[in-house]
Amino acid sequence: MSDFDEGNEDSEDEILDGFECRAQFKALLNTLSSSQQVVTRVSQFASKSSNRPHAAIMYGCIRERLDATPTINRLHLLYVLDAICRTTAIRPTNNNSSTNRRPSGGWLDLVSRDLPAIISALVPATEPVNVKQVSKFVKSWRDKHLFTSDELDAVEAQIARVTAEMKKNQHLHVAAVALANGGGGGGGGSSAGGVGEKVFTYSRAEIMKRIEEDRDRHKKAREEGWFVHPDLGASASVSDVSVDFDSSRVLARDEFSEVREKIPGLTMEQCREWDLINEDFQRYDAEHTGFV
Repeated sequence: MSDFDEGNEDSEDEILDGFECRAQFKALLNTLSSSQQVVTRVSQFASKSSNRPHAAIMYGCIRERLDATPTINRLHLLYVLDAICRTTAIRPTNNNSSTNRRPSGGWLDLVSRDLPAIISALVPATEPVNVKQVSKFVKSWRDKHLFTSDELDAVEAQIARVTAEMKKNQHLHVAAVALANGGGGGGGGSSAGGVGEKVFTYSRAEIMKRIEEDRDRHKKAREEGWFVHPDLGASASVSDVSVDFDSSRVLARDEFSEVREKIPGLTMEQCREWDLINEDFQRYDAEHTGFV
């Protein structure tokens, strides 16, 4: 870039004050999706102010949006952060420098400072749906030396803890399903029931707790299912949405009660809780078959 071009870029940044920068960047974030073209447009706008105060303003917008966005859609913001960090990275001139030194740059400094908090928002312990995708980005950052090995080691340990908890919850879910289907009264269960696999045994209290957590998680998932991207606006109508519905998966009204009767030793409170879950399933089926 020539001195003249660099001077023009500086003058443009001086004309664009912080308030206008925030407004324009938030408008770009409203258009954000998984499209590579959209991600590139947002990241290029942010990269122009990589070493100026505007970087902190736009970074704050991303953090605000990260907390307010449903978990599954937070990956779009990760795409933007990754593109900005790759674009604005200034590598050390010393070829013999240690991998524990990361490149400099305004955006890299901002992201590295909050990297554990960003990963926690992308992979929350209560809803770790983005574990695989985030792990791929962390591996790529290590290969490209965008962050220090110490920073990435801490992040990988953080993801490993969430993954271990997720596997434990999956085993609890298998045990709960086995109990609901008339399995062993002791709450025993295995990951797949194959020969030579580790058998996980849980108490009835743990299984009932897992059923309650699943119920809350399903309710939250249904609530987030109503999230509408701002681009859609009020023009999108219900008739424009096509639903791929399999009527064979609808749970019969009496089937849930029959399963409950097969579980021995339930207290009255647990029976009432089971009836509430049954009502939720019936209401969900009715909403998705057009009965309500």
